[in-house]
Order: sequence, then structure tokens, then C-alpha cells
Amino acid sequence: MDHLPLHLSEQSGAGAGFGGSNSQPHRVLSGGVQHAFFGCYPLIVSSSIISLLAVVLLTLTAAVRPVAAATAMRIRLRRLRGAFLFTAVALLAFGAGGSRFNFLAMGGGQFDKVRDQGIFFNWYFIVLYVSAVVGSTVLVFVEDSVSWTLGYALCTAANAVGLVVLLLGTKYYRRPAAQGSPFTGMARVVVAAFKKWNVKVSQQNPSYYYGSGGDDY
Repeated sequence: MDHLPLHLSEQSGAGAGFGGSNSQPHRVLSGGVQHAFFGCYPLIVSSSIISLLAVVLLTLTAAVRPVAAATAMRIRLRRLRGAFLFTAVALLAFGAGGSRFNFLAMGGGQFDKVRDQGIFFNWYFIVLYVSAVVGSTVLVFVEDSVSWTLGYALCTAANAVGLVVLLLGTKYYRRPAAQGSPFTGMARVVVAAFKKWNVKVSQQNPSYYYGSGGDDY
């Protein structure tokens, strides 16, 4: 286990950072930010760059070996490597949280037909979970059998290739502008519902609007 950066098995708290990218609050926050201020594409690009920086830091953490030094120096070096490690984990969580599920919104927005959007969503999740299986098996095997440096280097290469492919298609993407905070509309609904809680609702069908054709709901 000496080749494992910072004896990560002892730093079990570091693993919690990876789960943060999948948390519901993180998804809501990233979705709200992209919808209100930036739009999908700028947030995806910036998050992909952050993810690339994170795996570069992880690779460097694994590549740098402990040096023979006095006890006090070894402690300082260990703390420095720890700072790099936890910084990388935090960046990785933010990068994944800002891009992973915004890819869904941006990808679905490239298609007009619901059927095409459904096909995209299916393939997106297939690729997502297949890559998770590969990362949990092949990469773990490489890290345990060869070196952690090589395993992280492969992750760095995959992130770099993905970022380059994403940027190459920039001029072909539909990139809707930010539409304002979704929470503003939600707040208006709550306020309107509170103000009209005692309004008597008509039971007659002509009192309701179902669309221009009268049959659309």
C-alpha cells in the first residue's frame, strides 16, 4: 500500500467527496446556476476543465514519491500531499456535479423530436454506466497491478480527449442563453397560491384554457 497516495485507505474521508457530485442538492444547484446565469454549454466547458485539473492533481499526487528526510520534513511533505489530494477531490466533485447532468439538458436540447431525445438519453446512461463499470474494474486492476500513476494518467488522458472533442463541436451545438433563475418562478407560484387560497374556482369547463385548439392540455 506504500504506492497508494497518502495511504488513501487511511484517508477514508476523502472518498466522501466523490459522492458529493451525485447528491441531489448538488444537481439542483448546478442546474439552477446554469439555467439562471450561464447556460449549459459554458458551465459544461468550465466544469470539464475543472475535472481535468482535478485528475492532473491526482496524477501528480500519485507520481510524487516520499523522499528520505528528517521526521519533521516528512510530516510537512505528507501534509502538502494531503492538501493536493483533498483539493483534487473537491475539484473533481465540483467538476462532475457541474457537467454530468447538464450534459443531459444540453444533449436533449439538440433534438426537436421527443423520440430522438429519448434515444439520446438512453445512450447517455448506457455510456455513463459502462464507463463506471470500466472505471471500477479495469482502472482498479491497473492501479493495483501496475501503478496508481498509470491509472490516474489514463483518467487524465480520457478527460483531455473528451474536452478536446467537446470543444471541436462548439460551432455545431445549440446553445440557448440563460433564462433567469427557475426559483423566481417557483417563488411567484407560491406567493400567488398564498394570495388566492380562498378564491372560489369555477367548475364550468369554458372557464379554463386548454390551448389554441381547445383539445390540447
